[in-house]
Amino acid sequence: MLKLRRDLIRRHKNTGRSASRTSTGGSAFRRIFAVALSLILAFSLFGLSGCNIIELLNRKDTPTDDPGTSSISKDIQTALDNAPYDRYTKKDGTWAVYWYLCGSDIELRTNIATTATGQLQKMMKVTLPDNVTVVIQAAGAKKWNLEGIDPAVTNRLVYRGNALKMVETKPLANMGDPNTFADFLAYCNKNYPAEHQVIMIYNHGGGSLYGVAFDDLFNSDSLSLPEFSQVIKARPAASGIYELVDFSACLMSTIDTIAVLNGYTRYMTASEEVRLSCGWDYTKVFEAFIDNSKLDGAKIGKVIADSYADLCVVFKYTAYTTLSVIDMAHADELLKAYNNVGIELLQGAAKNGSEYIAAFGRAAYDSEFYGATKTPTSAYDMVDLGDLMIHAKDLLPKSADAMIKAINKSVVYHVTNPVKEKGLGISCYYPFTNTESAYKRFFALETSPAFYYFYEYVKTGSLSTKGQEYLASLATPQTPATKPETLPKPADLGLDGCGLSPHGNGVYWLELGDKAKNVAAVYLMVGQYVPGAATFVLFGTRDRVYEDWEYGMFYDVFDAKWGCIDGAYCYMETVSKGAGIVLYRVPVYHNGTPKNLMVAYRYTEPNIYQGSYEILGLITPGSSNSDAAEAIYEALKVGDKIEPVLIHFNQEQIRNSDYSGPGTATRGTTITVTANTKFYEKALGDGFFMISFVMIDYSGNWHFSKNGFYSIKNGIFDFTTMW
Repeated sequence: MLKLRRDLIRRHKNTGRSASRTSTGGSAFRRIFAVALSLILAFSLFGLSGCNIIELLNRKDTPTDDPGTSSISKDIQTALDNAPYDRYTKKDGTWAVYWYLCGSDIELRTNIATTATGQLQKMMKVTLPDNVTVVIQAAGAKKWNLEGIDPAVTNRLVYRGNALKMVETKPLANMGDPNTFADFLAYCNKNYPAEHQVIMIYNHGGGSLYGVAFDDLFNSDSLSLPEFSQVIKARPAASGIYELVDFSACLMSTIDTIAVLNGYTRYMTASEEVRLSCGWDYTKVFEAFIDNSKLDGAKIGKVIADSYADLCVVFKYTAYTTLSVIDMAHADELLKAYNNVGIELLQGAAKNGSEYIAAFGRAAYDSEFYGATKTPTSAYDMVDLGDLMIHAKDLLPKSADAMIKAINKSVVYHVTNPVKEKGLGISCYYPFTNTESAYKRFFALETSPAFYYFYEYVKTGSLSTKGQEYLASLATPQTPATKPETLPKPADLGLDGCGLSPHGNGVYWLELGDKAKNVAAVYLMVGQYVPGAATFVLFGTRDRVYEDWEYGMFYDVFDAKWGCIDGAYCYMETVSKGAGIVLYRVPVYHNGTPKNLMVAYRYTEPNIYQGSYEILGLITPGSSNSDAAEAIYEALKVGDKIEPVLIHFNQEQIRNSDYSGPGTATRGTTITVTANTKFYEKALGDGFFMISFVMIDYSGNWHFSKNGFYSIKNGIFDFTTMW
């Protein structure tokens, strides 16, 4: 492992890195992965004063419910049948870059360097050699910052040497429509073919479920991966194969993206995590084309990765930097290994039911996941595939190691960071959100039939006829066919309203026993009574929960302290864990605008919960009307005004452990950022407190225990209640 830039960015060559971390699934001391209640706050941040916890946590729809699988039009298909462009067979050393530049709301940012125009300006600093041509399609934004680009039409430009020229305008078209993308690739291949061809996509990304290229003029419509697959099959490279397909977009380094591009490109570059707003350093990227006699997709990919990492250091964005360079020569092996994992999961679930599925869920909740810029029920369901295999090895003895080996072969270069460092470079779907539309989008993918039927079983509780036929086809003498039983319904698991038992000094036990076998995750919610308002303020979640999965015993490790920024208490949500690092999302108003303050806790003594906090920066949540991941990342500045967002429930709701009614979001104490602003834990002082355990079952449904109550006076815990 190469450690560069004062250990701010970690970069890995393909040296066959072994994934030898010990699996923690089922460990008694496994610290919790908490998907917290910030959805409550997010809805309040976007103008809703109240919300229903149970409805939101278990809801079955996201704001955009259409799976987005349009078909290529008949006109486009007819053009394909009529051979729209010829094969390019010359070995003349020419290069062509086809840049699909969807400006979207990114173009509205005040910092031009972080807009689509800013990316063009980076390129225009480079004088390209005569054998390199860049063809650009620019559209999808309500305005453009570069003179000559008209937001009312589809703009086609060509950059040669050091000159950018408008070569064609067409009627305004939706950049998220497969017909638009197919027409652009046909135009490029017909008019600007080359021996070496590169596709670059610039815009938002949404991972496997939501695709790429969100058009701000067409209701943030995007190219889903099924649509992208249609286009790449209909518009293959005139040279025979694209050299590189690059995604300057969030969350696109997925196994499903690789499946779509398999056979159509030699290399792929993309990020597992959100792509930060600085974008690629296109000056460095296009400088790589100046001496191109020995250039290939891998070398371009490494330049993209390294220059992006360097730019993130300059912008102080290092907490989210990831970038993978994928060698598609190993895609068949990778996809076979992935389906074999799905087969072992399906067979294990058919044999052992919900207990096996819940154990796999615990592995997923322990693994590194991506796209936590939104809320749990509108997140992106992407988890690192390699890290998931490491945590699920005990469940997947036949397939996990082969999957890890295939990943290490495929990822030839990889940039990570100290906060997100466990990933091996390729992500996959896991249904954290448990929403109808998320499943619908996953089922539209065609990456793995085994995973399709496994998640069908998880979602519906039974296998369809086709699923049963597929399962039966996998039978061998060593693994005979098993008829899966109908999975238990969430209401029959006995998790709702579980009682808590006090055990001294403010500690409550949740004793689930055998019921824990159907649980994928448990976390703790903490609140404090506000006498003047007759409400409880919820502080959110932390990772400090003792868990014994073998015996189904859980208790809180709560010391009557909570996180604050310069003394102002904050709602905190645990979003991910690294090696001794926990990442929190803290909803705030920043100079009057709703944002998420990202905070890391670095353990020095994990077993006794000692460490310190570090403020990483701010992320602006994406629009609730768009499925695009957002990564407008910025550092706190001296003089900034920060108001933490807190949520309140009335005392009757808390008394009865009833979250079916609305909660109310309020702004906390305003602080002014100074050069010495810090995030730290502060004693909550005397008062009356409640705790509740939240359990997520094997299929992603949320269940609440009864609330536990105690008072603190002069540092002494008392289990007497106020009622």
